[in-house]
Amino acid sequence: MNSSDRHDLDSGGNSRWRRVGVRPGRPATSTVLVLALFTLSIFLVSCGGDEDSQPTQFAGDSATRGSPGDTTSNGPNVSSDTPASPGTSTPVPVPTGTPTPVPPRFAGYDLELSEGDFWRFRWEFFDRSCAQGSGCKTTEDDGVFQVTLGPPREWKGATVFFAGYTGRSDYNDDGVTRSFKLKWTFIGVKDDRIVATNASGDSPLVTLFDARTGKWAGSGFFTDRFPDDELVEATAGQLTGSHEFASWPGVETGPWHFVRAAASQGKCETIEGRRICPREESFNYTETEYYRPDIGPFAYQYSFTASFSGGGFTTSYQTQERVALIASSFTGDDRGFELEGTPTASELSTPTPAPVVLAGPIFGPVDGGLELTPGSVDIPDFSSGLNIDSGMVQVTFENPDVPGNKWSHGITFRQSGEETFHAVFITSDGVWGHFARGGSTDSEVTPAVGQFEFDTRTGSQNLLTVVFSDLEGALFINGQKVAELDLSFAPALAAGDVRVMSGLFPDDELTGATTNFTDFVVYDLQ
Repeated sequence: MNSSDRHDLDSGGNSRWRRVGVRPGRPATSTVLVLALFTLSIFLVSCGGDEDSQPTQFAGDSATRGSPGDTTSNGPNVSSDTPASPGTSTPVPVPTGTPTPVPPRFAGYDLELSEGDFWRFRWEFFDRSCAQGSGCKTTEDDGVFQVTLGPPREWKGATVFFAGYTGRSDYNDDGVTRSFKLKWTFIGVKDDRIVATNASGDSPLVTLFDARTGKWAGSGFFTDRFPDDELVEATAGQLTGSHEFASWPGVETGPWHFVRAAASQGKCETIEGRRICPREESFNYTETEYYRPDIGPFAYQYSFTASFSGGGFTTSYQTQERVALIASSFTGDDRGFELEGTPTASELSTPTPAPVVLAGPIFGPVDGGLELTPGSVDIPDFSSGLNIDSGMVQVTFENPDVPGNKWSHGITFRQSGEETFHAVFITSDGVWGHFARGGSTDSEVTPAVGQFEFDTRTGSQNLLTVVFSDLEGALFINGQKVAELDLSFAPALAAGDVRVMSGLFPDDELTGATTNFTDFVVYDLQ
């Protein structure tokens, strides 16, 4: 408290500000001062004065402090049409208030994302190569995939959501895999921008679409072909009934905004008015990514054609990719729509059979418990004591009763050392994952992470199944195939132990509760 704010308190703790005493029958000193000042002000007005004698006007004040009949005025009543003194200009009030925000260039992209929101896309791939004297080879593929928003987290001032993928989002072209999958793990919206990030380390917020300015350094939802260091600019357009996408079931016509990149080279060019053909090859490339207001990512097109001729020999190439939105929570569609790789509730209650295994069990079945010891730095696990490089593992975990319902369960295999293994896991956030280590925590790689519907309630049970052999494997949750596993990580190819574990992550609650498991069994493959 400053000395100027100091005041007394009575015995009851109430404030006792000092007051000037007023005797009956005599005006208070303050009243006499007010009358004297009022008389002086009338004298000054009647006699005029220079500019320095005028009252200072502040922004938001009226030109006169009072108005006729205004009993709430802070000063005497003064008419609003009182003329100013000669040579004196009447100050004009300065308007105040919050400035009107500048609207975004493209409206409709301040999306309110929530866990469970989704976009479902259909895609097609076409490739043809022709060689003179050898004919043509054509490759075609198509599929459907869904992007579902998982648990959120705060990252660099934005709320971002885990982007889980189900269905098939990639194709193989002569040994080269091309994917329409977002290369970042999380997606969000900030200041009319659709952004993405890996939300770890120093991972930045990368702009996928900037509706506020319409310009940004190239990055895309479906493509990584846009150069990150080149500025791209969006354009408003309309998907009409004549467009190829309009013939796809589920694709709706309407407005969209698109960004495009293109390049071309012809065999011939015009130099000083003469047409010269100095080159033996030509190509034409275009790619376009589309976004729709109130929805977000909407469609993608890529086209590349090339031809080469020389020595009497000609070849040509043509490649096309097309992706379009066929359903979304933002258009009122049901997430339970049938989709390859995305089971419905009824499908979850009727598990599909696991792969047929010809050999018998080489371990188990065993029941047990994994204690989540408070303060422990060790992950509780149970070892089978085996030393194998292929097999099938099954175990049923019961979700523990812990505060906040934060837990994780998993299986390690090919564990030839404490920090050398492959591991698969599920978490209370509905996330599954696969990671591997090659001798240290720094060597960790994470080939796959995704989202899947399984029961995360306390006391509920989930069946995990892992099949592994050579460089490939598969993960099943409650009998449903969730993912194919890439087991080619060289430091973890050797034979090793198989274990079950719980409490894998720092956010898990270690309260002394126990994660129970049943029917832990390992089969040999033949």
